[in-house]
Amino acid sequence: MISASGPPLSFKCCIYKVPRNIYHGNVAAYEPYVVSIGPFHHGESNLKDMEEHKLNIELSSKYFVQMILVDGVFIVELFLRAYFSHLQEDSDHLSIFNPGFLNAITHDLILLENQLPFFVLERILDLAFPCMDAENLPTMLDLTFAFFLNYNTQKMQPGFEVKHLLDLLRTFQPPSNSREETDKVFEFLPRATELHKAGVKFKKVSSGCLLDIHFQNYILKIPCLKLYNKTESYFRNLMAFEQCHYPYDSCILDFVFLMDYLINTTEDVDLLIQSGVIVNWLGDAAAVATPFNNLSTNLTVVVSNFYFVRLSEDLNAYCSMQSPLASLEGDLQT
Repeated sequence: MISASGPPLSFKCCIYKVPRNIYHGNVAAYEPYVVSIGPFHHGESNLKDMEEHKLNIELSSKYFVQMILVDGVFIVELFLRAYFSHLQEDSDHLSIFNPGFLNAITHDLILLENQLPFFVLERILDLAFPCMDAENLPTMLDLTFAFFLNYNTQKMQPGFEVKHLLDLLRTFQPPSNSREETDKVFEFLPRATELHKAGVKFKKVSSGCLLDIHFQNYILKIPCLKLYNKTESYFRNLMAFEQCHYPYDSCILDFVFLMDYLINTTEDVDLLIQSGVIVNWLGDAAAVATPFNNLSTNLTVVVSNFYFVRLSEDLNAYCSMQSPLASLEGDLQT
């Protein structure tokens, strides 16, 4: 019913296992901490404590269908309780809304191998409230938008279809511009400190889209990237999903690949932190450089369709024309 290498046949949605060559880059980034959703991690011993939180119904159907339904009901109930705060009773068996625990659950809900088709969640909500006036009840997408509010940095509004929760998070980062037509392919980009020596200045911009990166008048404008302990897992699962389902539209992978070029050493990290482009909650600069240098390992970037190919062209052209005098002029103009 669920394929590890291709689209699922009966779910009409894209539930994948992480390809093994990607998975071994950082096993922990793809595995749930506290709750399993769907079949891939069901029954693992370290996740059994959460099973009692799911079982608020009794079923006599086949085991697989029961597992999917129980997991779906768990998500729907969790999102309803998060949406309607008066349902978060301390004495309730689902009183899991303390920040630490809820943060761990949120992490688990966006793992590639921990997904359910979104239409399953929508159907469960419809069945739970069959006589409810639709105008008085939020849709499943409304509930999901509210639960993942912090990820919706562009303040998008419900009104489109999503395949599952991880797909929604990818949708929260739509390209600000369409891919520019060019006969060039991505080849190389100097690291941040090398660009800086050539006269390039780095500037943080307030855009909520990570892809909104522009180079103009020797200034490279990049949205602020906040790095914390779950960031690597977030990017790894989005990129793994793109490799499985969006191999020719891998905007998140293209962004990480670009940052991997910019960040090679701790000096590069320090420069980007000083310019406000990176906010580092991971520790020292090495804690930033090392993950970025490994994030795109074993992932396939389509260089002929690279989202930032024109940006890399412009940066390389600028660097090739620079002389020590031109770089000095840039410093004086700043």
